[in-house]
Amino acid sequence: MKFETTDLFGKMLTHFIEQYKLGKKTKITNIGGSRSGKTIQTAMLLLFLADKYRVKTFVDENGESKIKLTEDGSENLIIDIYRNELKRAKKTFEDFMTTISLMEIGNLVKCSSPNSDRPSITLPNGNIINFYGLPDDGKPVEASKSHIVYFNEALEISSYNIISNVVLRCELMVIFDSNPSATTHWLFDMANKDKEMLNTHTIYRHNRFLPKSLIEGIEELCPYDLSDFVYDDKNDIWVWRVPESQRKPNTRNLERKTANKRNWLIYGEGLRCAREGQAFEGMTFIEQFPNEEQEDIQFDFLIYGLDFGWTNDETALVRVGVSGSDIYVKLLYYRQCPKSDLLFAELESIFIKEEEFLGGKEPTIDVVCESQDNKNGDYFVSSLNYQKREHHNNWNFFKVKKPKFRSYSVDLVNTYNLYVVRNEHTETEFLNFVYEERNGELTAILHGTRGRNNHDHAIDAMLYACWETLKFKVN
Repeated sequence: MKFETTDLFGKMLTHFIEQYKLGKKTKITNIGGSRSGKTIQTAMLLLFLADKYRVKTFVDENGESKIKLTEDGSENLIIDIYRNELKRAKKTFEDFMTTISLMEIGNLVKCSSPNSDRPSITLPNGNIINFYGLPDDGKPVEASKSHIVYFNEALEISSYNIISNVVLRCELMVIFDSNPSATTHWLFDMANKDKEMLNTHTIYRHNRFLPKSLIEGIEELCPYDLSDFVYDDKNDIWVWRVPESQRKPNTRNLERKTANKRNWLIYGEGLRCAREGQAFEGMTFIEQFPNEEQEDIQFDFLIYGLDFGWTNDETALVRVGVSGSDIYVKLLYYRQCPKSDLLFAELESIFIKEEEFLGGKEPTIDVVCESQDNKNGDYFVSSLNYQKREHHNNWNFFKVKKPKFRSYSVDLVNTYNLYVVRNEHTETEFLNFVYEERNGELTAILHGTRGRNNHDHAIDAMLYACWETLKFKVN
């Protein structure tokens, strides 16, 4: 078995050995930037342990059942890998296959098809590594007993309650990792409170095996001259030797428009970037949605978001177009309309025009709707779908599966360049949508407005459409 490891591998293995000798369950959280080697080094660690050890159960002096790692154990070592969805678990499986190739053990292991409902890897000694996608119903997973558990990209998991049974039934080691693409999360709270947890922080520069092309791709995000970004060998971290106000601009990245401060902080420096001020950092107002006049832009996605106003508030409908790293938003409807039949009648004229904009013969129009778990929400969506069957079968209304925290969808939008068609409502909402500290946490709220204008309906409609369309691109 070939090993080309980074310091992260050594830190995790050392901590595991120390905790194992003390008879304690090992807990590790790896938070770091993109391409820092978190997944590959964790895969190497788990493959190393699975290749070297099996398990033996014994009864200690207190009559309690215990497990022991030994090279000649009679039981299989079971390692379970989890991600938020099966589609993403299969991506982690592919990362493990890459690691197997790097370790030159591909001819020794048996791997299931990556397209199976439960991808798995079986080593020559019979030890098994299973890959699971968590269900999307938010209910706790009924887990079987395992020896090691790894939650890859743990920030995708909205609630600790979903995995609590898995962690409880794991006997030897639990590992979490993720990019720091959110500011508040149960993972950060747990890591800060648990004094026995090993917390590591890595960035792409810790990964000495990273190809030059990938390094350059990450560094294109940096708005500052990287000559001031240096290694602190005492603390094993990369730091700026001058404060932000004194850093020279990265003229190349700024001229090429690749610089993105927030993405650099997350994916380059691996930081939970403290946000304050305007929530949508890269927002630009535009006068016209692309392709309505002269522009010829190819969209990856065109989708609509609908925020219901119920009784007293405005209902908002937006068109959202995604093209590469750009998101375009246009507000199409913004008024009070408390009855579904009246709303459908008003939407009908809008969608007839939208069909012309989209081109083609009766193009499909997907409308992502507010998902409040109440009778109004269910009634409105079902009623709109009933009425569309009487008129236009190519309109599809469905409820969005919102993330637990609103900041998740805001974070997602902030990884793109946001262009919003200007009008009185979008200006009021987007310019006043800011991050403010509330109870020690940064929270996205509407600030500085009064009376009936103190709404964020257009923003919510956009967030529904973006989350439903782009959530699979997270991390």
